[in-house]
Amino acid sequence: MNKETIQGAIRRAKDYVSEEEEPWKSLAFQVILSRLISEEELGRASSNVPSKVTSEEPRSEKTTKERNVPSLSIPGQSLEKILALKEREQIPILWSLSSQESMTVEEFLDASSRAGVTIAPSYSPKKGGNFRNRLVKQDKMFVEDGRVDKMPKYKLSAAGKLKAQKFFTKNQ
Repeated sequence: MNKETIQGAIRRAKDYVSEEEEPWKSLAFQVILSRLISEEELGRASSNVPSKVTSEEPRSEKTTKERNVPSLSIPGQSLEKILALKEREQIPILWSLSSQESMTVEEFLDASSRAGVTIAPSYSPKKGGNFRNRLVKQDKMFVEDGRVDKMPKYKLSAAGKLKAQKFFTKNQ
């Protein structure tokens, strides 16, 4: 990625958060900049980046919790440290912050995207990803926990829970 692309992403991220107050302005800037850079690296349009950031609650008929959709609650002070990790290390930590212990990989990827953390499509089974090989069989971070519409649901294994716990203990 060249210097001009990065500077352009920084300018766009600044513009998106210009009307916000601290500490939300800094946090939103980090998330949006991360998305913009990730999308530039993947060579796709920045469709996941909002046109403007506002601190108003989104208006929807049902909340994520009411629709039983997993969501991630990432502590602001941890986000930067999580984003500094490799994706393979981020996933168990982010999963531990989910509103649901057990979910499909697609549900997790959607929840992380909504929380501002973009995970590469190479983990998505629907896109030919190898989540199972990398994080279940090799790293032993997850175990299968049933199925939803023929898609396996996963939850953190004891090793995955321990990894997340160590991260948060170390980064308090």
